[in-house]
Amino acid sequence: MMFNVFPILAVLLAPLAIAMAAYFGHVVVRGTKVSEFRQAWIDAQRQDLAIVVARAHLLLETRERASTHDELRLKAFGELEEAAYRIKLRENPRRPEWTDVIERVDRIRALVRDPDATQDRLPGLSGGMLPAARTRLKGEWDLVRDGELSYRRTTRHYWRYVLVLALVAIAVLAFGGLRTFTNEPGTSCSHPSACAGVR
Repeated sequence: MMFNVFPILAVLLAPLAIAMAAYFGHVVVRGTKVSEFRQAWIDAQRQDLAIVVARAHLLLETRERASTHDELRLKAFGELEEAAYRIKLRENPRRPEWTDVIERVDRIRALVRDPDATQDRLPGLSGGMLPAARTRLKGEWDLVRDGELSYRRTTRHYWRYVLVLALVAIAVLAFGGLRTFTNEPGTSCSHPSACAGVR
């Protein structure tokens, strides 16, 4: 009697399909969470860059009337410093990408400390910082839109694995159906011509 591999293959393919579905679900959930964190990072970075420029404008505008705006200036200076250090702390030390932007931020900080600085120097610094910041923020947002690298790789290859699994399943079903069609009950023949001597 020919050994029937159909039940064994079915038992093997079912857990494989379940494992693939579970892994894909894990990657999707993880990719979604990472994208959420990245979007929050983008929003915080954008807000801190805006704070640096806005507080610098305020400090330079109120410099001539500093005695009447001491409390306001002190608060603005503190907010500028906090935002600048948050921007620095977000930089990846292993792969620096915001070096030029951070350099501009430090130059703005130095400008507001300079007693001889004038407000007309600020647009040159902020104008040089903002295009670079926009480019990097756009790159981060593209990752949010397109998905993380691990998610994109998994989805790209996942459907290939699903196709291979489906083809194997179809082949197994076809093979099992062919054997059922060609074999008669009560015989162990795999082909009608082989059963000539049995009848």
